[in-house]
Amino acid sequence: MIVNAFHLLDKIIFGTLLQYPTEDQINELVDTAKKKSEDHAYDMIDKATEDLDSKTAALLTHISILVAGLLVMYSSSTGTIKSIFLIELCLYLFLAILCLRTIRFVFTYIHDRGINMNNNFVFAVEFYKRGQLYKFASSATIYVTLAMITTLIVGGIF
Repeated sequence: MIVNAFHLLDKIIFGTLLQYPTEDQINELVDTAKKKSEDHAYDMIDKATEDLDSKTAALLTHISILVAGLLVMYSSSTGTIKSIFLIELCLYLFLAILCLRTIRFVFTYIHDRGINMNNNFVFAVEFYKRGQLYKFASSATIYVTLAMITTLIVGGIF
C-alpha cells in the first residue's frame, strides 16, 4: 500500500514538476561511478545514496520543526494571517511527504518502463530520481521558509 502511494506520488511529481531521467543520464551516472570506484559501481551509488539520505533527514528535521512552530502560531492567530499560516503549513506537509519519498527506495521508474536491466542501472535510476526530489524539496523549503518569515514580519508576530 505504501509503495502504491509512493508510486502515485512519483507519477504526479515526475509528470508535472520533474522529469524522469533519460537512459543516457543514467548510463553516465553508472559510468562515472565505475570510474571513481575500483569496486562495483553499486557500492559507489550506495554511498552516494546514504549521503543523500542523511541530507534529506536533516531537511525533514528542519521541516518538522517549522511545522511544529507553524501549528503553535496558527492556533494563536486570527484572520488573514491564520489563513496564510494554513497555506504555509500545507506546503511544509507536502515537502515533508517529498522528503519521506526521497528516503524511501522504490522502483517505480523501472515498473513504469518495464525495464529489465542490471542492478547498477536500477540503483542509478532510483538515485537520480531521489536526487531530483531532494533538490526540489530543498529549494522549495527555502522559498516556503522565506514566505513564513515574511508572514511573521508583516503580521507583526516576529
